[in-house]
Amino acid sequence: MVGENGDTTRGRDYVDKIEDSELRQKTRAYLDIAMTLQAVNKKDTDLILELVRTGELTHLQKAWALAAAAKILAKTDHDKSLAVTEDAAAEARRIEGSDPDRPRALMAVANALLVSDRGKSWDATTTPSKQRTRARVYRGRRRAPIRLANKTDDYPAQFFSRGF
Repeated sequence: MVGENGDTTRGRDYVDKIEDSELRQKTRAYLDIAMTLQAVNKKDTDLILELVRTGELTHLQKAWALAAAAKILAKTDHDKSLAVTEDAAAEARRIEGSDPDRPRALMAVANALLVSDRGKSWDATTTPSKQRTRARVYRGRRRAPIRLANKTDDYPAQFFSRGF
């Protein structure tokens, strides 16, 4: 999919040879998210940003990828990290208001802000909670652990949140 030098054209060349347009589009979307996940694991922010710009990704996937890139950039380039976080927030706001993916995307943005600007991250968490209540199909039945740790405690507190 992605060559050793970060080249993404080889996988896309194979996908472009698929004759069935619907299958080609679905395969391209699959390939793009797989390459994005690989780029995040390798912490290759340039490739992540390229895939967000040119790939067949959903708004949720783009918001998540941009938030992941912002977290990586927070350690080396704080200003660019904040700019990428703003792009992630804009991408999250493109998701329809009643879609349950909107609060998920906004939480990814809040998590990215937690690394680069803690003060803004707490403000950013209020929006997803309001959006969650507006989402018509949001059921809130799945439970996932949320770990909170601070510098003074030796152990992280663990809470269970519905739906995230």
